[in-house]
Amino acid sequence: MNITHTKIALLLAMSASMTLVGCGDGSDGEPGNPGNPGGEPAVSIQELNLDITDVTYQDNKPTITVFATNENDLPIAGLTALEVKKVVQLIPAGASGAGNAAQWQYIGSQDAFTDLGNGKYTFTVNVEGFNPELTQRYNVISSASTLLDGISTSPRAEITEDFDGEG
Repeated sequence: MNITHTKIALLLAMSASMTLVGCGDGSDGEPGNPGNPGGEPAVSIQELNLDITDVTYQDNKPTITVFATNENDLPIAGLTALEVKKVVQLIPAGASGAGNAAQWQYIGSQDAFTDLGNGKYTFTVNVEGFNPELTQRYNVISSASTLLDGISTSPRAEITEDFDGEG
């Protein structure tokens, strides 16, 4: 009986050992999961690309997520001169009087943001007169500046995107 148990134990140990051979230590140098930004942050920035990836609303305050990458699609962390320059909403034609054209109404801006350290930045904007039934336009600007490291520089970039009151 001892020989049988020893053989079974040996087979189990070999099986576990062979299973682990296929596993790496996690340092394979590959970027993050598909669909999620990953990899090392950008070292140089010749071109700054901004994308508004998400807008959520809580208590009629929009929170905007901006994703910054360089010309090689690498995430950029450490931007210092980033702001939502203008938040406006579209007042439909005729809403401000018979025969009046549609017009953009300024409702806020924000220069305070949170750097999530992975190329993503979030802004929560205090707006006045926000109407979730209207289209909102967000204008995000990054002025030419030096990153938080005090060495790397970033060129100017701007993006404007429209969202409905549900993001």
